[in-house]
Amino acid sequence: MRILSVHISALLPPTSTQLPIPCRVQAAAVTAVGFLYLSSTQRLVAEVMLREI
Repeated sequence: MRILSVHISALLPPTSTQLPIPCRVQAAAVTAVGFLYLSSTQRLVAEVMLREI
């Protein structure tokens, strides 16, 4: 999750620097987090991922 969250701007702290991350990499990271938390009850992660979609 830590490696994936670097590529998703919504999961970074507000004080972090914005890195130029290509859209394809961001989409792959969101998909990977979706698979990682599939069938879990992590409401916070689900809400953040829904906002990203």
